[in-house]
Amino acid sequence: MPAPVSMTGFAGATFATPLGQAAVEIRSVNSRFLDLTLKVADDLRAFEPHIRERIGARLGRGKVECRLSVQRAAAAESTRLSPAALAGLQRLGDQVRQVLPQAPPLSVAEVLAWPGVLETPPLDAEALRSAVLAALDEALDRLQESRAREGAAIADGLRSRCDGIAAIVDQLRQRLPELRAA
Repeated sequence: MPAPVSMTGFAGATFATPLGQAAVEIRSVNSRFLDLTLKVADDLRAFEPHIRERIGARLGRGKVECRLSVQRAAAAESTRLSPAALAGLQRLGDQVRQVLPQAPPLSVAEVLAWPGVLETPPLDAEALRSAVLAALDEALDRLQESRAREGAAIADGLRSRCDGIAAIVDQLRQRLPELRAA
């Protein structure tokens, strides 16, 4: 007889990606069918179909919640200023000061916050997908181990109760003639 596996479990994994440090958390509780809820960081949303497929293949049922989050790394070394965006911002600033001469110039923080001023190198989507799925597999392995441990604990508890019931039945069998006479 195969060892029982609980539907309840929790697992997590952290991993490095081209975006920075990321984390996967998976929680499951009993449910008749697979009821999957994904909470995925916007940067990883493109991989949602792969994530759903991978979880569905590994977990047949249960109410499962999976969270994937990313703590972006400081990309100061790889980030560059866009000369075209800066020139356009300078031109717009000059136009504003012609109409409003008292307007203060933009601060460095305001310039850096302007859309398109900072350029980042293109992201290797395949490397990111591989990292996400590898971490998901690790978390799923840990979830299965957690569910197996919980299942073993439940089985031990049930065996203990069955042993207790068997002891009561044995006591009653020994007293059976006395009980029939009564």
